[in-house]
Amino acid sequence: GGPSEVVMARAEAAVHADIDALEAAERRRRELADLAAEQAAEAEAAGDHERAAALRAAAAEAAEEAAQRAAAAASAAATAAGDGEGAEGGAEAGAPESGAAASADGQEQQEQGGAKRQGPKGSKSMGQLAPHAAAGGPNPPRRRSSPGPGGKLSQPPGADPL
Repeated sequence: GGPSEVVMARAEAAVHADIDALEAAERRRRELADLAAEQAAEAEAAGDHERAAALRAAAAEAAEEAAQRAAAAASAAATAAGDGEGAEGGAEAGAPESGAAASADGQEQQEQGGAKRQGPKGSKSMGQLAPHAAAGGPNPPRRRSSPGPGGKLSQPPGADPL
């Protein structure tokens, strides 16, 4: 393994660490959104409409931030799976493993979160990922350590392996 392989391996490890961090941030935001929504319902039941409205707004914001991080993680995963071009095509076509279930759960938040679309606050790499994620296609598959039978994860479904 020459020096370039070492560099590539390190870069790949860094990308996967970024993806893990983004996914963890997404989970935390979703939990926050759920919690705020629950508290909003309780406040509403107690007749505290002002607090309920504030909590609902907080829940929506957390859900949007979760969607942004999910999109950034998906974008990073797609980029890691193939060269930039192939990854973009794969995200658009919906890679075979993405399945209806994967895109369905992210879809709701992305649609309501689509309005504000400023880049997520945080590390520089997230800002760079956001525009790619703004295309908003279905979530690409979760990262896998090796490419599938077609050799490349970014291959659109139905394409013949060469």
